[in-house]
This record gives sequence, C-alpha cells and structure tokens, in this order.
Amino acid sequence: APNTGIPTTGGAFFDSSKMSYLTASANSNFQISSSESFTIAWWQYSTDTIDWPRIFSFGSGATLMAVSQEGGTFYLWRSGIWSSTSFTQKSDFANNWVHYAIVRNASTLRVYEDGIQKLSVSNSAAFGNGTSPFYIGTNLENPDNQSRVNYGGYITGFEYIKGNAKYSGTNTTEQNFQPATTLAG
Repeated sequence: APNTGIPTTGGAFFDSSKMSYLTASANSNFQISSSESFTIAWWQYSTDTIDWPRIFSFGSGATLMAVSQEGGTFYLWRSGIWSSTSFTQKSDFANNWVHYAIVRNASTLRVYEDGIQKLSVSNSAAFGNGTSPFYIGTNLENPDNQSRVNYGGYITGFEYIKGNAKYSGTNTTEQNFQPATTLAG
C-alpha cells in the first residue's frame, strides 16, 4: 500500500498556487536519439487537482516529451500529442506516493505505475533538442494557461537515464517500487 506520510527531507515541494517549478538549463544531455534507450522515473505525491499539471517537460514541437496528470488520467505527451499514451491512474493517486517510470528499449516505450506496466507502444521518436530547458513541475510552453499547468505536490527520486532501460517486462521487481519514506533527490 502507498505511504501516506509526507517525508520532510530532500526532494522538492511544488506549490501550484505560487507557480513553483525547477528548471535545468538547455543542454545536449537532454537530447534522446530515436534509437536510444532511456528511463525517466520518479516518485510523486500529488496534493491538488488543477487542470493540466505537468510533472515534467523537455524539448519542443516534434521533440517534446511531457507528462501531465489530469484528474484520474495520466498523459504522456510525445511530439505535442498524447495519442494512445494515456491510461486511467490508480483511484488513490492523490495524497499518496506513486512511482512512475517511462522506459524505452529498442522501439518499445513502456509506462509503469508502481511497478506494473500500464502502457506499451511502439516508439522511435527523438526527444529533446538541446535548446529547450528541462522543466519539473510546469509547462512554460503554455504561457496563456500558466496557472493551470503547474504541479502541486512532492516529487522525489527523479531519474533521467540515457542509454539504459532500467525496467522491462509487464511487472518489475517489487523492491524497486517500495513507497518513498524520505524525500531524496
């Protein structure tokens, strides 16, 4: 069962009403080639339910990758569209720790929620462009609706790994997805 306690050390708290977020400057390390394996994983504890909160986003236009959590639906935005990369989340995603991982190995992109594969699609898109920052907690590409795209809650254990698909298969080992007990970034 998810941990409902709120860790008090490490990680980051995002206050959507104050539009708080983290930014990593544009860098070629945030470019993922069309044939490159990768893993992006994190723990989140959502505390509000605004319209289109972005967990992270990087790249732009054809190289965009972003994740939003909209009500009970998880969206993985690829190249500006969500197409078939959405799924209904756990009913208890708010005020609980949930682990997510986006993994590509060869041309298969998978999304895991608490260690269970929720989505598997064919994907050979390049992501990131080296000229756009990496944002955690917002989508500054949508300035007209800035108050609607900021994430509210905690994020910890954020991993951005190029060249390695950390998880595979339909279920991953349980020890990799134990609920967070402390925030460690």
